[in-house]
Amino acid sequence: MNRNIWALHIGHLMISMNEIDDMTHIIRIDILQEERTNKWKKCTLAERLKKLIASLSDNDHEQEHLKSLLTEALSYCDMRNLVAHGTFALDCTSPFKHGEPSKYLLHSLKHSDPISESELQKLTQRIIELSADISRILSLKRMNNANDNFSDVVQN
Repeated sequence: MNRNIWALHIGHLMISMNEIDDMTHIIRIDILQEERTNKWKKCTLAERLKKLIASLSDNDHEQEHLKSLLTEALSYCDMRNLVAHGTFALDCTSPFKHGEPSKYLLHSLKHSDPISESELQKLTQRIIELSADISRILSLKRMNNANDNFSDVVQN
């Protein structure tokens, strides 16, 4: 088992989920035009995602797309917790073959499904892409708002 490879995947996954976590605040402020209250700040990432999903409009194409991305992010919250709180265990799900290196899983007593290195690698790649997709939507929204504000200033 190469812990450096596991650490790389774990680090990338956690950073990308933290980016998504941070973007929930931006969505609340920039898109929903709501304040970040103390109650909001105390919510878990899953709770904030659920609230945003419920608040975004199905009648706006951008918000509908953002809602689908946030719904996907919500589906990864349990896996994020497994990665954050899990430990390594010997993979005994299949028979050992003489001479083959041992395989390991990331597991936690709070989660029923452990995750293998290859599963973690695929999951990490998707979460990195998901964070980038959400960030792109927010960047475009901010650019559009800046252009609208600039147009208003020029017209007045």
